[in-house]
Amino acid sequence: MNAIIYLSLLVALVTQASADKEISEDCARENKIEPDSAFTIFVNGPENQAEKCYLGCMFRRFGVIKDGKFDREGTLAMADLKFKNDPKKLEIVDRIIEDCAQHSKATDECETGAELQKCVESHGKELFGAEKQ
Repeated sequence: MNAIIYLSLLVALVTQASADKEISEDCARENKIEPDSAFTIFVNGPENQAEKCYLGCMFRRFGVIKDGKFDREGTLAMADLKFKNDPKKLEIVDRIIEDCAQHSKATDECETGAELQKCVESHGKELFGAEKQ
Protein backbone atom coordinates (compact mmCIF):
# COMPACT_ATOMS: atom_id res chain seq x y z
CA MET A 1 0.00 0.00 0.00
CA ASN A 2 1.15 3.54 -0.54
CA ALA A 3 0.35 7.18 0.05
CA ILE A 4 -2.79 6.93 -2.07
CA ILE A 5 -4.53 4.96 0.69
CA TYR A 6 -3.88 7.52 3.38
CA LEU A 7 -4.57 10.37 0.96
CA SER A 8 -7.91 8.79 0.10
CA LEU A 9 -8.74 8.75 3.80
CA LEU A 10 -7.76 12.40 4.20
CA VAL A 11 -9.63 13.51 1.11
CA ALA A 12 -12.65 11.40 2.08
CA LEU A 13 -12.87 13.36 5.29
CA VAL A 14 -13.05 16.67 3.47
CA THR A 15 -14.61 16.11 0.06
CA GLN A 16 -18.14 16.36 -1.19
CA ALA A 17 -17.81 15.39 -4.89
CA SER A 18 -17.95 18.43 -7.19
CA ALA A 19 -17.97 20.95 -4.34
CA ASP A 20 -14.43 19.99 -3.36
CA LYS A 21 -12.91 21.39 -6.56
CA GLU A 22 -14.62 24.74 -6.18
CA ILE A 23 -13.66 25.00 -2.52
CA SER A 24 -10.08 23.94 -3.29
CA GLU A 25 -9.83 26.60 -5.98
CA ASP A 26 -11.32 29.25 -3.66
CA CYS A 27 -8.90 28.35 -0.86
CA ALA A 28 -5.96 28.28 -3.27
CA ARG A 29 -6.89 31.71 -4.60
CA GLU A 30 -7.44 33.07 -1.08
CA ASN A 31 -3.98 31.87 -0.01
CA LYS A 32 -2.20 32.64 -3.29
CA ILE A 33 -1.11 29.10 -4.10
CA GLU A 34 -1.38 27.22 -7.37
CA PRO A 35 -4.59 25.13 -7.47
CA ASP A 36 -2.62 22.29 -9.06
CA SER A 37 -0.43 21.99 -5.96
CA ALA A 38 -3.32 20.85 -3.72
CA PHE A 39 -2.59 17.14 -4.17
CA THR A 40 1.07 17.67 -3.27
CA ILE A 41 0.16 19.66 -0.17
CA PHE A 42 -2.17 16.91 1.05
CA VAL A 43 0.41 14.18 0.40
CA ASN A 44 3.62 15.89 1.49
CA GLY A 45 2.29 18.40 3.96
CA PRO A 46 2.60 22.16 3.81
CA GLU A 47 5.99 23.75 3.17
CA ASN A 48 5.08 27.33 4.06
CA GLN A 49 2.48 29.48 5.77
CA ALA A 50 0.35 29.90 2.64
CA GLU A 51 0.07 26.12 2.27
CA LYS A 52 -0.81 25.72 5.96
CA CYS A 53 -3.52 28.33 5.50
CA TYR A 54 -4.75 26.56 2.36
CA LEU A 55 -5.22 23.36 4.41
CA GLY A 56 -6.89 25.34 7.19
CA CYS A 57 -9.25 26.92 4.69
CA MET A 58 -10.15 23.55 3.18
CA PHE A 59 -10.78 21.94 6.55
CA ARG A 60 -12.82 24.95 7.73
CA ARG A 61 -14.97 24.98 4.61
CA PHE A 62 -15.75 21.28 5.11
CA GLY A 63 -16.57 21.67 8.80
CA VAL A 64 -13.45 20.01 10.20
CA ILE A 65 -12.17 23.26 11.71
CA LYS A 66 -14.39 25.68 13.59
CA ASP A 67 -13.19 28.91 15.18
CA GLY A 68 -9.59 27.97 14.36
CA LYS A 69 -9.72 24.63 16.18
CA PHE A 70 -10.34 21.04 15.21
CA ASP A 71 -14.11 20.39 15.42
CA ARG A 72 -14.33 16.81 16.63
CA GLU A 73 -18.13 16.66 16.65
CA GLY A 74 -18.52 18.18 13.19
CA THR A 75 -15.90 15.84 11.77
CA LEU A 76 -17.49 12.77 13.36
CA ALA A 77 -20.88 13.77 11.93
CA MET A 78 -19.38 14.23 8.48
CA ALA A 79 -17.60 10.86 8.69
CA ASP A 80 -20.87 9.19 9.74
CA LEU A 81 -22.54 10.54 6.60
CA LYS A 82 -19.64 9.76 4.30
CA PHE A 83 -19.07 6.19 5.52
CA LYS A 84 -22.56 5.16 6.63
CA ASN A 85 -22.48 2.24 4.20
CA ASP A 86 -19.00 1.08 5.18
CA PRO A 87 -18.84 0.38 8.92
CA LYS A 88 -15.27 -0.90 8.76
CA LYS A 89 -13.95 2.34 7.23
CA LEU A 90 -16.13 4.36 9.59
CA GLU A 91 -14.56 2.62 12.58
CA ILE A 92 -11.05 3.40 11.31
CA VAL A 93 -11.92 7.01 10.53
CA ASP A 94 -13.60 7.47 13.93
CA ARG A 95 -10.43 6.22 15.67
CA ILE A 96 -8.31 8.65 13.69
CA ILE A 97 -10.68 11.52 14.45
CA GLU A 98 -10.58 10.72 18.17
CA ASP A 99 -6.80 10.56 18.23
CA CYS A 100 -6.38 13.75 16.21
CA ALA A 101 -8.84 15.49 18.55
CA GLN A 102 -6.84 14.39 21.61
CA HIS A 103 -3.58 15.66 20.12
CA SER A 104 -4.88 18.83 18.51
CA LYS A 105 -3.39 21.82 20.32
CA ALA A 106 -3.45 24.54 17.66
CA THR A 107 -5.96 27.35 17.93
CA ASP A 108 -5.15 29.11 14.66
CA GLU A 109 -6.82 27.89 11.46
CA CYS A 110 -3.55 27.66 9.52
CA GLU A 111 -1.67 25.75 12.22
CA THR A 112 -4.68 23.52 12.85
CA GLY A 113 -4.83 22.67 9.15
CA ALA A 114 -1.17 21.66 9.11
CA GLU A 115 -1.55 19.75 12.37
CA LEU A 116 -4.51 17.76 11.05
CA GLN A 117 -2.78 16.90 7.78
CA LYS A 118 0.17 15.56 9.76
CA CYS A 119 -2.06 13.61 12.16
CA VAL A 120 -4.04 11.93 9.41
CA GLU A 121 -0.85 11.20 7.47
CA SER A 122 0.72 9.51 10.48
CA HIS A 123 -2.37 7.38 10.99
CA GLY A 124 -2.51 6.43 7.35
CA LYS A 125 0.94 4.96 7.71
CA GLU A 126 0.13 3.34 11.03
CA LEU A 127 -3.23 1.81 10.09
CA PHE A 128 -2.55 0.90 6.50
CA GLY A 129 1.23 0.54 6.31
CA ALA A 130 1.20 3.34 3.77
CA GLU A 131 4.41 5.11 2.91
CA LYS A 132 4.99 8.22 0.86
CA GLN A 133 6.17 7.31 -2.58
